[in-house]
Amino acid sequence: MYTKKGEHMTYDYQGSLAQKLVDELLEVVHRYDEAMVLPTALGCLDLAKLQLLQEHMEDDEDDL
Repeated sequence: MYTKKGEHMTYDYQGSLAQKLVDELLEVVHRYDEAMVLPTALGCLDLAKLQLLQEHMEDDEDDL
């Protein structure tokens, strides 16, 4: 169980990591600005999201 101070620090850290990940994803997508239209880039992000979810579900099944 987290203390209030520890819980606050954990949420701040997670928020910071999440923002860094978003910044990195945007940087990668912007590298392809001239090469592909935005809907294609968004579709690629959706495919990556689906792949991550599938991997996570497979990992959970392996733990059973």
